[in-house]
Amino acid sequence: MDNGRWAMDGEDFGGMVVISLVPESKEQILRLRERYADYFFEFRLDLADNWNWLDKETVDEQVILTLRDPSEAGDKVLQQHLPSLEEKIELYQRWQQEFGCLVDLELGNWNFCKQLNRKKLILSWHKSGDWAREEVAKKLKAMQSSGCRFGKIALEISDWKGFGELNSVTASAKTDLLVAFQGNAGISQRCLYRFIGAKGIYACLPGRETADGQPDMKLVEKLDLVKLTGKEKLSGIIGGEQIIKSLGLEYYNKLYKDHNLPAVYLPFIVEEAADFIKWVKLPAINEKITGFSVTMPWKEQLATLLGSTEGVINFWDGRELFLNTDLAAMEEILEELAINKTSKILVAGSGGSAITALKALRKFHCQVDISARNFPRAIDLAKEYKIRYIIPENTTRKHYTLFINATTLGMKSENILDMIGSRKFEAALDLPYNDQETPLEAFCRTKNRKYISGRYFWQKQSQEKYFLKKS
Repeated sequence: MDNGRWAMDGEDFGGMVVISLVPESKEQILRLRERYADYFFEFRLDLADNWNWLDKETVDEQVILTLRDPSEAGDKVLQQHLPSLEEKIELYQRWQQEFGCLVDLELGNWNFCKQLNRKKLILSWHKSGDWAREEVAKKLKAMQSSGCRFGKIALEISDWKGFGELNSVTASAKTDLLVAFQGNAGISQRCLYRFIGAKGIYACLPGRETADGQPDMKLVEKLDLVKLTGKEKLSGIIGGEQIIKSLGLEYYNKLYKDHNLPAVYLPFIVEEAADFIKWVKLPAINEKITGFSVTMPWKEQLATLLGSTEGVINFWDGRELFLNTDLAAMEEILEELAINKTSKILVAGSGGSAITALKALRKFHCQVDISARNFPRAIDLAKEYKIRYIIPENTTRKHYTLFINATTLGMKSENILDMIGSRKFEAALDLPYNDQETPLEAFCRTKNRKYISGRYFWQKQSQEKYFLKKS
């Protein structure tokens, strides 16, 4: 094979991405293997309806054949159809010899299966729930002593603190390690695999996950994860699950490539901001950080936790620099729209983006209404900025010069107009964005209204110079 990044003879290699899938037919497999020729494949035989496609055309040294133990199959019907351990070992031996492929065996079964070819063997350890560093270290040592080609750990990591604790063990692993992190931030943590000393990760085809936490191949290719070495400078975007679609992932990684900089821009899915800050402050991590874009829902809380007087931030260098580049972008767009004191503005939302809009609008001395589902928060903002709060249903009675969607509605194709009753506006600024036309954009197009997209706003607030300077 030629992905130019690894070797089966024990030498060190670059990143390795394994596409895990449930095969459906020989035609499907051949098509996918041609499309993703530089990647490995894991065929989940325990989840497949049949194995009729198993032959030398579909399986070779770039393939991992996996049969989970019957005890690990959650479906009791499926358990009844899986081979026993003895039958599995016979199959594994035959496949190793016939195809030269890798096979995946549970670490706990190794003592019963030492007749397998160790150079074609992955020993895997799966653990749901809590785990301890000492436990992980013990499993890694057992993998090392076995002489297996790869060790694999599939762990549930509930927070970034736990990820940091794992890093302290995996960084010194003597076995080429494949990781399959699960949990809410599993996708983000798999993207960081090279930074914790691992050699590879498991991914999936878009919409076809075989386990929790798998990045899909669109993301893998967008980030070029197989080229990671773990020596790059780290940057990225902090937010919720929506950041997987962030424009910055492609934009900033291309920027680094164009400037020949050893840096990478990754998605950091965060559930607890304080927990993430602790991870960033770890000395081994902090020295690699160049900075983070900050998006919903962390623009306000991160500012508070970091002691910023801005109130809202959308850039943090990982140390002492906090910025709100959204504010200048918002002011510039309002000027382009010729907003003045006679304008009437409706702001939908009550989070960090809404606050940025309200701050920018102060400069124009115009009439501003705010409306949001979180009405206590919106009422507080109305008092703070001396504007009027209006319940969503009542916006239908008003005419506005500009409607600003400062919510997340639209990022997953939700329609903000289902929440806000108003249809009487001359122009719209739609801060969310996705790969398709948002419902608000479609409405403006059909009604011939002026529309400013979230993509355009994002370009205006670009943090390019900060990332280039730090990298």
